Amino acid sequence: MDDEHYLKRELYERVREDARIFEFLQDGSLDGIWYWDLERPDHEWMSPRFWQTLGVDPDDKQHLASEWQDLINPDDLALAIENFRRHCEDPRHPYDQIVRYRHADGSTVWVRCRGLAIRDATGAPIRMLGAHTDVTRLKQAEAELTRRVADETSRRLVEHLPHALLIVTARGAVDFMNRAAESMLGYSRAELIEQPIELLIPPRLRGPHAALVSAFQAAPSQRRMGVGRDVVALRKDGSEIPVEIGLTPIETPRGAMTVASIIDITTRKQHERAIERSNRDLERFAYVTSHDLQAPLRQVVSFARLLQENLGDGLSDESREDLAYLIDATKRMQQMIHAILDFSRLHTRSPARARVDLGEVFVEVRRALAHEIDDAGATFEVDALPTMTGDPAHFTMILQNLLANSLKFRRADVPLVIQLRMDDANGRARLRFSDNGIGFPAEHAEEIFGMFRRLERREDYPGTGIGLAMVRRIVEEQGGRVWAESARGAGTTIVIDWPGTPPGA
Repeated sequence: MDDEHYLKRELYERVREDARIFEFLQDGSLDGIWYWDLERPDHEWMSPRFWQTLGVDPDDKQHLASEWQDLINPDDLALAIENFRRHCEDPRHPYDQIVRYRHADGSTVWVRCRGLAIRDATGAPIRMLGAHTDVTRLKQAEAELTRRVADETSRRLVEHLPHALLIVTARGAVDFMNRAAESMLGYSRAELIEQPIELLIPPRLRGPHAALVSAFQAAPSQRRMGVGRDVVALRKDGSEIPVEIGLTPIETPRGAMTVASIIDITTRKQHERAIERSNRDLERFAYVTSHDLQAPLRQVVSFARLLQENLGDGLSDESREDLAYLIDATKRMQQMIHAILDFSRLHTRSPARARVDLGEVFVEVRRALAHEIDDAGATFEVDALPTMTGDPAHFTMILQNLLANSLKFRRADVPLVIQLRMDDANGRARLRFSDNGIGFPAEHAEEIFGMFRRLERREDYPGTGIGLAMVRRIVEEQGGRVWAESARGAGTTIVIDWPGTPPGA
């Protein structure tokens, strides 16, 4: 199979750009990943592990949705299709079910299949990302437990499972625990059997837990506890550990019970916190390093100018030109350092929250760039701009960077016209900031948002190349989306879907 399939490349780009997808992959298992093009539903990229879990050589399969559909149990396929339909209609409905596949050797592979619809600016699903977790061993253990829960032989088999297992009665008492549960929770069987399950729940969570138990008993079904929230278990020594819990209702000769499979995810959480600390450290490093570099650069400029003044006519033309290049390069470095500082401050300062009149902000931005506007002879066509909620400084940065770009990348042979249009995009305020400047090839529409990315020569269009990177970071950290539309010689439009109130609200 082709490792450079277009859906694979697109998925990798989305992982880099969308933190929600990265978190989804962190939380999901990697027994298989699939990525489905809902606009071209025949096309679906499956990771090699997807096929290996089913005993299939990935090289024997194409990236087509039809490749797996004859391997899944028909009843389970119907369930998955129904959950897919409901998830596409309502993102709050989870795409999460356990399905059966036929292994290459004829056996059954139980797979927990979870998915996340990726939507366009209108909210319509355009892609589907999924993760597979092989739960065959757990399902086999649960089936054995269901069939022979009263049989001590069955209980001894469960003893050797790597996961902690509890069986809880309908009245909420612990009926059974295996050795892994003893080790994880710190209780012996004698201490926990026949005790209420609330012993394992921190006191602050016992009230909400009672409501969840009632809801589960009213409609018992196989499910995962804590979808969308953290779940913790209270150990005997009073410490808390983060866990994942799967619940399976069973019928026994002694009535309805629930099997709880518990996984300690402490290590995973530690890794997540380490990643967060590393990101904060990197941002702080960039800030401190950039700040400390300014002093020596100022000295370089000062001494270069002193050389110019002191040597005066004693400088050869070549030396005078070299000094001018040195001063110019140092000034550019200072500009880049200032840009890095501005970029890092987006994280080091806590954003304010206020009602901000975008119309007033744009008036101030135009006033700040009045000289450049006069030089360009720019005219404006501006819709009534709404009042939004957010950080006033962030709105100013966004509009100032967009206006500065339009003024910089204008055409010499055509009067510059800048348009600001607002409309309602599926309940969000959408800003279209357009100009009739030089534009750029459409295939570079994503590149322009990278730090220090330039499509034009610095000699022709000076600047740091960080403005649009700042715009994207601000917008996306507020939950919005930004992209560019352009063609060479046809101007540029920057489109922002604001994470706020639409116009007129």
